[in-house]
Amino acid sequence: MWDTPRPILGWDLPNPANGILLILQISVSIKEILRLGKKYPWSRPEQCPRCGHVRLWGHGFVSAYFDDVVERCWLKRYRCPLCRLILRLRPDGYFQRFQSSIETIRQSIAYRFYHHLWPPGSSRQRQGHWFRSLIKKAKLYLGLSRFEGVTEVFDELISQGINPVSRSI
Repeated sequence: MWDTPRPILGWDLPNPANGILLILQISVSIKEILRLGKKYPWSRPEQCPRCGHVRLWGHGFVSAYFDDVVERCWLKRYRCPLCRLILRLRPDGYFQRFQSSIETIRQSIAYRFYHHLWPPGSSRQRQGHWFRSLIKKAKLYLGLSRFEGVTEVFDELISQGINPVSRSI
């Protein structure tokens, strides 16, 4: 469902001094991560998704915040010693660099589209950002000048591996 990195073949390796970050979506419970903290038993990826190397090193933890919880969440990182790719594990159901869940974003956009009001309980500016980004990406990738169903457009962009609410193209 998400963009997969291309494998590196032969001498196409990047400069080893530069690390590149890749975020892997995995099915984990945020409540369990919060309860156990850094002692959560993360499953190590079998191989590097970039170069295919089978030995990945633990690379510590990074804190992340999500809208559903008040406290910070510790997410595990791994590093490939061959291509220096840094893998950051992230709970499934969240877009990269977003604190709100995909379902929350989808419901907010649908509410705004059908009721012509912003749903209560979340930042109007943040919801406006999501809505404008969705419209821009729908026009760019799907060529739509009119929207019949905003949730269908949202789902179609996700099925194509595109984050429908990010500003990057």
